[in-house]
Amino acid sequence: MGDWPKILSGGMSPYTFARIIPIGPAANTKGSWEEICPAAPFDATLFVAVEMATAGTGILMDVGVGAAGNEMVVVENLLYTNGTSTNVMVGAHAIPILIKKGQRVALRRQARTTTGYVAVRGSLFPANQSAAFDFCTTLGATLADSGGLAVDPGGVAGVQGAWVEFSSGLPFATKALSIGAGARQTTVVLANFDVSVAKGPEHSRVAYSAHITSNSVVLPSHSGPYPVDIPPGTPIAVAVAAGTTNATYRVLDFVLYCFR
Repeated sequence: MGDWPKILSGGMSPYTFARIIPIGPAANTKGSWEEICPAAPFDATLFVAVEMATAGTGILMDVGVGAAGNEMVVVENLLYTNGTSTNVMVGAHAIPILIKKGQRVALRRQARTTTGYVAVRGSLFPANQSAAFDFCTTLGATLADSGGLAVDPGGVAGVQGAWVEFSSGLPFATKALSIGAGARQTTVVLANFDVSVAKGPEHSRVAYSAHITSNSVVLPSHSGPYPVDIPPGTPIAVAVAAGTTNATYRVLDFVLYCFR
């Protein structure tokens, strides 16, 4: 297990894929696995770009490896949301989990709605086993509404709101962190958000900060992965400052992805 992932090409070209994944038939329920690679041609990490056809929805997507019917989830509940737009890119980011040579790779999703589809394109990039992470733990995903943990910046523009705790103590050392963000509403207004992720007692030490923007879509949907050093047993929390005071649109969903 590495401290920080690197792409090591070794002269090999990435394996690319494109997949249309239907939404439905039941809301907020995991669908079937959809294969994106029958067998990884090399040890790899993953990059995905996600497009939504339907406005006003959100999804949680899992990455799994293994034979059909026996998939093992390696990264769960990647958050993507869409506001008022159709056929729009809602996320493009790296996932630094190690996928071993020969492993079959598949995706599944759940959604707030029951119609439409998600288009997923991406690549497997060559990486060695010392340059990617073996495990990822997801914090804050809410399966009941295919969203995340709500964080309210409060009613004063540009002033950070209250800390929202995602874990009272991580059970493991975290070496990389990604921040997932998404809309809670089907309508999204133009606004800027400064996001802080803090570690330690009373959330006194900022581990990383990110800037996101909402218009018809909250972007970037995933910030990172960023190198961090969070010891086991450390609390972790999120606080946000927003450029809008609208009580409906200032509240966003967040999910944290902790790699080790």
